[in-house]
Amino acid sequence: MVVLTETKIRELNFVYLKFPNYDDLIKGLPRTHGRPFFVIKKIVKHIKIIKMYNYKTYSKTLLSDLYTPVSAYLRLRDAGVQSALMESNDYHSRDNSRSFIGVFPIASVAINHGKAIFKFPDESVETRDITDDYRVENALKDFLKRFNVEGENSKYCGLYGYTSFNAVKYFENIPVKDTTMAENDAPDLLYVLFSTVLVFNHFSSELTIVDISEEGDGLHIQEVEKLLAKAGVRVDEFNALGDIQALISDEEHK
Repeated sequence: MVVLTETKIRELNFVYLKFPNYDDLIKGLPRTHGRPFFVIKKIVKHIKIIKMYNYKTYSKTLLSDLYTPVSAYLRLRDAGVQSALMESNDYHSRDNSRSFIGVFPIASVAINHGKAIFKFPDESVETRDITDDYRVENALKDFLKRFNVEGENSKYCGLYGYTSFNAVKYFENIPVKDTTMAENDAPDLLYVLFSTVLVFNHFSSELTIVDISEEGDGLHIQEVEKLLAKAGVRVDEFNALGDIQALISDEEHK
């Protein structure tokens, strides 16, 4: 019979995050010696085994004098869904003079209609209600804890996304009308972990491509370089379909 000593129980809060399955969890635990505290069969249903996602980086730095963030994004945006561009408006300062492009999303956390929705690289999905005890910041922290990225330029491998104006209801006591759209029901908050991030340093005119994978082999970097080398850029037109309408009236907006 497998038992846990009192010492192991105290350590459990820190240990269980590191083990992906039950067999690894009980490996090394005392079987009969030591003062029995709990029989693991009785408490295992209360132990949440959290899968961790470990990645290594592979990065490459190029001169960026032939590209702008917008021209690069126009070449890369069709490579996959949910690509993102965050452009700096300060090209003259050494600090904070960077723009970012994220492509090939692998995971995301969204807050919508009072729920946190976690999507992971293995296509698993988890949801939690946002409450007074479990707030948006708790959801973001829990999501980030599931990922470990090591290697050069890993500091750029974070979450990129947006916080909409409607998200104020999660941080302040301000009533906001919660509307579910039949199409394009965009989340109030959406933050994405991208497999590949392009970092433009406008002060030094350098472009660093950072790719993460389990092996750190940088498979996407060659694909990104090919897309950047494309001669033509497709520009799509945008036209309104039907009459332009507002979701709320002018009076409701006040």
